[in-house]
Amino acid sequence: MRCKYKLAAGPTPELILNAVCSPFYTLKDVSYFLKSKAFEEGQRHIWKYLMEEFDLPALGTQYQAPVFYIHGERDWQTPYSLAKQFFLHIEAPLKRFCSVPDAGHVTMLDQKEKFNDVILDILEQI
Repeated sequence: MRCKYKLAAGPTPELILNAVCSPFYTLKDVSYFLKSKAFEEGQRHIWKYLMEEFDLPALGTQYQAPVFYIHGERDWQTPYSLAKQFFLHIEAPLKRFCSVPDAGHVTMLDQKEKFNDVILDILEQI
């Protein structure tokens, strides 16, 4: 079901491989992350907070820095339409909503090339 709806539900082999091959993480970093059980008991408290208490609009919609949303159009965890609707209320010196077709919640893995193109495009703007 995760593949059909593009849900990010834990450390997939592809996610682990990307972390291991990333120039930003060492094997020691990956090892600590896996030992922390962040996808098990370690996330229970943050999930509870996010689902029951967190209120994004209460934080405000005015920013002093540029704001970029990179969003998979098939993201079921952070619905595209809700993200787009909230984004319209944001006030920032520079803002851009970047849509990535055929991508779900883990946009950078679902559509690597398109995600990289968006990042490079953003870098050119700033």
